[in-house]
Amino acid sequence: MQKKHYLSPIFAPRHIAVVGASDSPDSVGHLIFSNLLTSKLQIGRGDIKLSPVNLKHKIVAGINTVAHLRELEEMPDMVIIVTPAESYQVILKECHELGINHVMMIKINSDDDGEERQLTKAAIRQANQLGIRILGTTLFGLICPHTGINACTYTGHVKAGNVAVVGHSSSLCSAILDWSHEHYVGFSMAVSFNSHNSNIALGEILDYLVHDSRTDAIILLIHQTDNGRRLMSALKEAARSKPVLVLKIGRAEELRNNNQQSTMHVADLILPSEVFNHALNRTGALSMSCLNQVFDAVQILAAKYRVQGNRLAIVSNGVGLGMVSADVASDKNIVLAEFSGKTVQALSQALPEVEAGNPLDLLGNAGSLRFRTAVKICIDDHNIDAVMVLFAPQGDDRSEHLKIAEMMVQLQKESSKPILLVWVGEEKVSSGRRLFSQNNCIQFHQPRSALEVFANMAQFNQNQKRLMTIPSYKTRQLNPNIALAKQIIEEARETMQYVLPEYLSKKLLACFNVECNYTALAHDKEEAVEIANSIGYPIALKVDSPHILHKSNIGGVRLNISNEEELRDAYDQISERTMVIAPHAMINGMSVQNMLPTYHIREVKISMVQDDTFGPVITFAAGGDAAIQKDRSIALPPLRKEIIDTMIAQTKISQTFDYYKNMQPINRDALYKVMFGVSELAAELPEVSELKIDYYYRHKVQLHQMCE
Repeated sequence: MQKKHYLSPIFAPRHIAVVGASDSPDSVGHLIFSNLLTSKLQIGRGDIKLSPVNLKHKIVAGINTVAHLRELEEMPDMVIIVTPAESYQVILKECHELGINHVMMIKINSDDDGEERQLTKAAIRQANQLGIRILGTTLFGLICPHTGINACTYTGHVKAGNVAVVGHSSSLCSAILDWSHEHYVGFSMAVSFNSHNSNIALGEILDYLVHDSRTDAIILLIHQTDNGRRLMSALKEAARSKPVLVLKIGRAEELRNNNQQSTMHVADLILPSEVFNHALNRTGALSMSCLNQVFDAVQILAAKYRVQGNRLAIVSNGVGLGMVSADVASDKNIVLAEFSGKTVQALSQALPEVEAGNPLDLLGNAGSLRFRTAVKICIDDHNIDAVMVLFAPQGDDRSEHLKIAEMMVQLQKESSKPILLVWVGEEKVSSGRRLFSQNNCIQFHQPRSALEVFANMAQFNQNQKRLMTIPSYKTRQLNPNIALAKQIIEEARETMQYVLPEYLSKKLLACFNVECNYTALAHDKEEAVEIANSIGYPIALKVDSPHILHKSNIGGVRLNISNEEELRDAYDQISERTMVIAPHAMINGMSVQNMLPTYHIREVKISMVQDDTFGPVITFAAGGDAAIQKDRSIALPPLRKEIIDTMIAQTKISQTFDYYKNMQPINRDALYKVMFGVSELAAELPEVSELKIDYYYRHKVQLHQMCE
């Protein structure tokens, strides 16, 4: 017998007590208890016991109530609290005394009341001390159609199915359930909760759903991500066994509230949603960007469609439809499948009036049999991963239009490959669309939506393959000098240097085997001359100040100084300019570094910044003036060669890394070494909040240009 999950008392209880159950028609207590009772009766679950608890009402829905939980003859598996927040702690204390360890708290109003938030937080702290697991506070609640549990404020009908929806938004959960009713889609569970007012983590709910035999796929609607690493670990485990699709809520809010304290240029700033999406790809889950994609995903997951690649065949009854779709497919990097010789031959023999190409135009007079023949031949082609069928009503034979839809439904039932059905129009195609909904077929109103869905399905397949790949890397890549690195950090702390000067930054990088050009700090002009004479001209001169982070912005950098006279002039000019533009800045001196040849080079930027949720994030990007184009990719450490290769390939500048114009390929091993070094630094030194290095790369040699 399978062992019960520790969250079963919440998601599959046998006995529920509702504190605050009421006969008052406008109360949340009335809505919750009536939904529980109705759902129990509809599904015929007579073994589920419901116990109303109310201080004032003696009977609720014809059932005798008790004033307190302790008066119940049998203790419930779960208690649902539908009372004001000031009662939470008293009820939780009683639950603890009675050995009740699972509670759900449902808000009785939608007002964002500060006092209520404080009372709720106090209740959560108390629950943590007492060992009570709380799911709350939520305006939506919980519904599990298979088991007859409807502890939910949503009043529409919800069909039992195989998709679970878990979210931080009550309104989105309600919208998805309302949409699904018209599209004949069912759910194994729908639950909304506030992660700040729960001590049950999203990862724990994922773990429950992984073990739930009724759930075949999971959709997450996430707003808060307090412990990103723990969530990603849970997502990875879930995605190994079931499809997981995620919509991150609040990207516009992130843009408004971006970290204004960052020392990086605006073009370098990374939004939390960027980091989140990258982390998702590492788990095998798939990110969604809008509610329409969620609706499409619900259909796909309910129908259990999967793709094995990104090769698509387009079949239409009009050349214009096919050409428009091919254009959109090209924009989205979707591969139009090349028909096999067998397919071309079969099409030529069966449909001589049709030219065997992709898109495949069946002509405006195509009937149901021509559609079926063409789509069946495409489905059977091993070079094709999915077929998109475009139909626009031409003529008034509606019975034939419906027959075409019926043929597609039949073919989809026979095939494991997805058939994306795009019925373009409105009134004349309504019967076909209704048929598709009734049979869980993927349908769309226009080609772009279908192509976006297919691109996401292909990306999901790629994420799954990446998840199953065994990494080939060692934990420690470069044997860094951790002791010296920590010493540098500690000395900087003692002297209150929270922004390391360039010469110290390069010394720190050297501890992780990141090679840099020679840099020394000159405290005055004469020392600068002495250093320059020792290392040789040409040299670069830069102002050194913890208050001036972007030196070039104030004219604090001079390059290619070729002699002592130029050096003295540059020193004076930088000093004078700095005093005018930044009179209050503390100046340590000038950093002096040797200039290295920059012919046949490619300039890249490698950065590291701390994300509040996921910790260190590493960025690989185009350097120099190209940086404003945001040609970049990100990854979470630890890095391995496969991840670095993916990061590089995702940027446009990587197209210049091999033979380019008259330049030789760059030294990729040197680039790997720097990336591994930054990865090791991020892992070993959590004190480092930001790091940015610009590198010049050319054949066999990597030349360090700047570090901040």
